[in-house]
Amino acid sequence: MKANVADHTVVIRKTFPIDRKILFAAFSESQKMQKWFFIERCWNTEVKNTLKVGEKYSIKMLTHDGLVSNNHGVYKEIDPPKRLVFTWAINESIDSLVKVDFELANGGTKITLTHDSLPNESYYCLHLWSWQHCLENLRRYSNTLTKIHKHAEIY
Repeated sequence: MKANVADHTVVIRKTFPIDRKILFAAFSESQKMQKWFFIERCWNTEVKNTLKVGEKYSIKMLTHDGLVSNNHGVYKEIDPPKRLVFTWAINESIDSLVKVDFELANGGTKITLTHDSLPNESYYCLHLWSWQHCLENLRRYSNTLTKIHKHAEIY
């Protein structure tokens, strides 16, 4: 993980023991995104998206005590299963940019998530913390995806 507070850019690298096509789908299909795209394990997420360049997405995170975080943006680049780029805003904040690269790595996939154009240190800290938690949820969810994929290969 790289932390660059000076230019307010978050960079996180994580390797997952799963095929990048499956991992890309977890990042781009709303039904799968709802399984991991939240910060705390007791939260829920509602995702709406159309995976096309120029189309919008929304990720509504609901806390256990009823607070809502409305995350939304527009897809800028889609190159399955290698890269996904989209704008990001929370509620009415200004847009920032998220780039997710999916690279083959030792029988799995290395994700490099870069979130830049964050307006200040406060947003930087919030997003660093949030992405770390979301990606940890993705790691747990990817274990389920691996089991489902292996089961499907048997049939």
